[in-house]
Amino acid sequence: MAPGATVTRDFELAPTGYRRTAEEVVQLGTFVVSTEREGQAKAVSEQKQAMNVKTVVAADNFGDIAEGNVGEFLKFMPGITLDYVETDTRAARMGGMEPRYGYVTIDGNTMANTVAGGSFGADTRQFEFEAFSINNIESIEVNKTLSADMPGDAPAGTVNLRTKSALDRKGRTFNYTVGFIGNQYEYTLKATPRHDDHLHRKSRPTVVVDYSDSYFGNKLGLAFNYSTTSVFKEQFRNSMTHDYTSAQAVAARHPLITAINFKDGPKMGTKHSAGLKLDYQPFSPALRMSLATSFTQFSDVIANRNLNFRVSAADSNTNAELTKVIASPTANANTRLEQTGSHGNKKNDTTNLSLGFNYKAGRL
Repeated sequence: MAPGATVTRDFELAPTGYRRTAEEVVQLGTFVVSTEREGQAKAVSEQKQAMNVKTVVAADNFGDIAEGNVGEFLKFMPGITLDYVETDTRAARMGGMEPRYGYVTIDGNTMANTVAGGSFGADTRQFEFEAFSINNIESIEVNKTLSADMPGDAPAGTVNLRTKSALDRKGRTFNYTVGFIGNQYEYTLKATPRHDDHLHRKSRPTVVVDYSDSYFGNKLGLAFNYSTTSVFKEQFRNSMTHDYTSAQAVAARHPLITAINFKDGPKMGTKHSAGLKLDYQPFSPALRMSLATSFTQFSDVIANRNLNFRVSAADSNTNAELTKVIASPTANANTRLEQTGSHGNKKNDTTNLSLGFNYKAGRL
């Protein structure tokens, strides 16, 4: 056919019972389709072939994850319970054990991590998910039992984050997302008052960019991603503190409420993250060399305002119920109405750099 021309050929498919003559029989040569699994099919295949007990899930299996928080993804996986600080997933408990008994790795390497103080303590080695973004991740492995190449001091297991590789994709890929994240309390795009002396817009922008391509006959792969999110969260909570052991609680035959807390804690979280991975297979796909780096900058500003109703257990009336407080008239300072406030700002700058070599040939 000539360049730019269109050629049409009509043909008919004969019924199954149609008897062909020797001249009509067309025999095709061997047709071979060769490729590697990808996405969730690849994750399930790896899970079946693993020597240890683990769960593997593709990172895009549950759609877009707000703020790129890995913890928001892990909460859908079996055997994992998450610790929350305010409204954010902070750490993961595996097999019912505390977070410090597990490891979080990236491509099998222990990640850099900075732990916040306060209730968690600054002397623990647990990993906190604000230090990384899921936008750079292809799949997540939860290893419930350890193999010889994993840290021996992680009895609860490990969570391994596997970064995206351009050589695992076919051709050039470019995806982007641009939008706003808001909440049901603030539907306006106008700047409104916050807990400080300034006006702030409560509907905040988010941008995600993902690019990958291969060069030199699929020998060199480049994968790059960038994301930025800014989220304003209204936090309204109330909690109660109970006394179980005082003489009044024993006489009442049920716990007594000693404090009722009403908390208003608006917070503004901002995260910028970027990742770059270079893969090079100079001779054959059996040998691959990888250089991966990622950077995450996280800032979280919280302003808590608390209104507390407190009553001393000794001043609780025995007619008090599980859901009702009755305080006897008293001059005790422990029976009071108080208003408190606190302001915190958590900042993390996390950089990871890893160099890896992978050789795979047949069953080796």
